[in-house]
Amino acid sequence: MGRIMNREMLVAKAHRHWEMWLPNKTRKLKNAGQFETAIQTAVTHACAEITALVSRGYKEREATEIILPKYVSLRPEPHEYD
Repeated sequence: MGRIMNREMLVAKAHRHWEMWLPNKTRKLKNAGQFETAIQTAVTHACAEITALVSRGYKEREATEIILPKYVSLRPEPHEYD
């Protein structure tokens, strides 16, 4: 997970996911000038935890599936029509 391409892919994935599924969070972070920092921090934590799981014997795909919902693919915000 330490490879730069994987990190860049996670950053892009976080951007897409947050902008689509977390519009309120995204708007607040952007208004505060903290969106990029929040994305980078989330990806840093995700990479560290994925690396830790892999070092404990998980396959990278398994570790990614466990960790991404915690930092990158966050639960969508409730929709106003829900």
